[in-house]
Amino acid sequence: CGACSVRFGLRAEKRRRGDKAVSADAVAVACSGFICHCWKLTARYSTNSLPSICQKLSAPAALEPADIMNQPNGHVLLFAKWLDAGKRRAAFYEAAPFSKTLASERDVSEMTEAGYQPLRYRQIRN
Repeated sequence: CGACSVRFGLRAEKRRRGDKAVSADAVAVACSGFICHCWKLTARYSTNSLPSICQKLSAPAALEPADIMNQPNGHVLLFAKWLDAGKRRAAFYEAAPFSKTLASERDVSEMTEAGYQPLRYRQIRN
């Protein structure tokens, strides 16, 4: 539909400009906005700026609940739990188009190959 193509066009323009473009027409929760909400951050961070407030983990196997897998200039997911003893598949929560939040299962090695990085918010409290 026309409204969908406008939204997707705005997202593409924002990414093209390095997250420097913000639209008054945006209504959906972006993936990075979802993480900011979950972490109760007062400022808003993009997938490009989230690493500035996080510690990069040594490997995805170090992920714990509330950590993230972040793809700069792409997408970010909130880690929920491991689905296997070998720590190859994991459950995540993520923002999806049109204001939905989804639970998803992912192969972590495929995510790493796609440029995702395991991160932990520096101010996290257990």
